[in-house]
Amino acid sequence: MNGRRTLLYRLGLLSIVIVILSSLIGCSDSDINNVKPEVKPLPDAETIFLETASALREVAWNHLSEKEKATVTGDWHEAQVTIAHWSQVPLKTTKVEPEADAIYKVTFNTELDALLGPIGIYFDPATQTIVGYDVRE
Repeated sequence: MNGRRTLLYRLGLLSIVIVILSSLIGCSDSDINNVKPEVKPLPDAETIFLETASALREVAWNHLSEKEKATVTGDWHEAQVTIAHWSQVPLKTTKVEPEADAIYKVTFNTELDALLGPIGIYFDPATQTIVGYDVRE
């Protein structure tokens, strides 16, 4: 009977140890304060392009003379912004090629497009600085 009592005593102690360990593990700080940081989605490429295009339009518009602004047709906020390559810039303002493979071109349509062509201004996308112009003949 002593052996049976010892076995029951050991099983009882083992049960108590298991209950205590499981309660300690189940109540860790990470579970109690399970606060997850708010995850914001990354902007997609289209959103980034639209924001960049808007900023470039404004820089290009502010660079135009009052005489040039007076000839622009339509809303300058809707000027066409396209991606171009350095080799496509007819009048370069710098000899240093931008680091990016592609550059941006802002095109303003004017009353003189039939005679001179539209106003085209090229930008380095990294610095948003003007790197060239279209020829207006």
